Amino acid sequence: MNEILSAQCTVITIFSILFGLWYSEIQETIHQNIDFSRESDKHKIEKIRQVKNSKIRIVFLIIFFSLAIFLKPVIYIISDVILYFHTNAHLSLSDFDPIQASVFFVYILSLYLFKICLCWLIEANKIIKKGK
Repeated sequence: MNEILSAQCTVITIFSILFGLWYSEIQETIHQNIDFSRESDKHKIEKIRQVKNSKIRIVFLIIFFSLAIFLKPVIYIISDVILYFHTNAHLSLSDFDPIQASVFFVYILSLYLFKICLCWLIEANKIIKKGK
């Protein structure tokens, strides 16, 4: 389980670096005011398309594949917890596994970041389609 946590943290570190570097540019690009009737705002739509293809997709794919890769260990952890509560009536701190809890926590954090990236992709696609 330690190897899984190490690998998971490596992936989320890479993702976090890219997310941190590109967050403000992505937010500014997606949330700018665009008047679709004006020809001069066509460059804004092109900028959104460029950011979507060069930054949002990269971050989205990294987090998507990391979620897919680490799904099996997370399912194991969840089934282990369910089995524990099914066989034991009380919770004992001596049975707490901080490594499993950490793997699960990092996975939940990854799901939240995945949601942010998915919202960015949806918003960028809406703007691009509306601008056509």
